[in-house]
This record gives sequence, C-alpha cells and structure tokens, in this order.
Amino acid sequence: MSQNAFEEIYSRVIDAELGLRAILEIVRNNSSGDDPRTIDMRNNAIEWCATRMAEQIESISTYAEDQARRAREGRRG
Repeated sequence: MSQNAFEEIYSRVIDAELGLRAILEIVRNNSSGDDPRTIDMRNNAIEWCATRMAEQIESISTYAEDQARRAREGRRG
C-alpha cells in the first residue's frame, strides 16, 4: 500500500474515532433534569455524529477494497 493510501485510510479512521468520542462525551454529560429542548438537541447531536461515523467507516471499507483491487490488477498487468 502506498504512503498516500495509508494516510487516506488513517485520516478516515481518525474522523470516525472523533465521532465516537463526541458521542461518548455527549452521553457522559447527559442530565436527566434537562429541559426537552436540550434533550432534543443532544439526541440530534448524537444522531449526527453516529451518521457521520457510519459514513466514514463505509468510506474506509470502500477505499480499502478499491486499493486491494488496484493492487491485484497491478500484479496481473
């Protein structure tokens, strides 16, 4: 795997990890006495982070598959 390919995957993993850390921080700061608007904003933030994380993980998988396919094609050609 080239240095650029490795850096691209690493960057996407870091993005996904940051999303997970954001979700954990939001959950840790959960206060059951919050008003409904605050609870709704917290839930929206968790949903946004989780969606972004899922997108990053999917893109990592797709990118890794593309790199593996290119490597196989390079060995054949």
